[in-house]
Amino acid sequence: MVTLCYDLLRDILPPLWTNLSSTTRNELKVSLNIKIWVERDYEILKACSSCVSSLACLLFPKHEWDVLFYSMFKYLGSNSWNRKFGDLFLLNELIPKCREVFIPHVDYFIKRFMDLTPIISEDHRCGVFAAKASVKLIIYFSNPASYSKFYELLSQVLVIFSVALREEELVCSLLEDMIVLAGVETAFFEVQFDVVIMCMVRLAENLELGAKLSQLAVEFVVTVSEDRDSGCGMMRMVRKELVAKLLLVLMDMLVHVEDDPGWGNTINDDENEGELSMFRLAIAFGGGVNVPNLPTEQSVDVISPTLETQNQLLLQ
Repeated sequence: MVTLCYDLLRDILPPLWTNLSSTTRNELKVSLNIKIWVERDYEILKACSSCVSSLACLLFPKHEWDVLFYSMFKYLGSNSWNRKFGDLFLLNELIPKCREVFIPHVDYFIKRFMDLTPIISEDHRCGVFAAKASVKLIIYFSNPASYSKFYELLSQVLVIFSVALREEELVCSLLEDMIVLAGVETAFFEVQFDVVIMCMVRLAENLELGAKLSQLAVEFVVTVSEDRDSGCGMMRMVRKELVAKLLLVLMDMLVHVEDDPGWGNTINDDENEGELSMFRLAIAFGGGVNVPNLPTEQSVDVISPTLETQNQLLLQ
């Protein structure tokens, strides 16, 4: 019920704000500013943050909620987990929505996010949200001239993909942010590209993880490869064994399609991520990448397909 109330406020407050009396507006700001820092329930805190951020992105540019704005700086280093969470929730919401108000403070946030590194082992959820906010900093504030000051943040983000996999849904959302970064600032990954690709391949080939996480890891690699300015060239320099491992992941996706009578329907079929990714990689590389031969077990699947793989291979 409380989360629904916050959701309702999130939707109605911004359009109605200028119609409210100054007294009502001040009371709402005071109340919300208190709630965001004292709430301890995770789901309610997320809903409260969404509500607060919808109003803050309207008021921050006009300096009409400075108490909240400067509280975000104060509580980012707090020892209270709920205040850290509230801060990180807000930053994840607000950096994309009102970029201009954070421009003078980018260096401060880089330092504070680096200081959050020790909490990764203590609370993986908090670590993921810190990583998501770090990726958003890179997306919205980096450029080729400033890439170097963000590299340590990237290293911290990559650690999350090793230690926080139990929070699979959150890690998927972090990977989605990484894919956005790969699409808009592909060249940013050049300095640490081998490490990044190794991380993605490990995620993609980890059979203990869900299919969505594996597919997102592959999508990251494909997104980089499709960048003609720098990404495709970066992929051509990746060690062949890593490219071969990625190919095996895609082959595995191909040969494990369910034997479903409806399989192959081009309108409804969303299962064949392997085929689509392989097709996109082939176009991106243009046949310019050679990889080692497939291991025997994969070759057998291609030569003597099972009932499940036969339909798939007929479409190749």
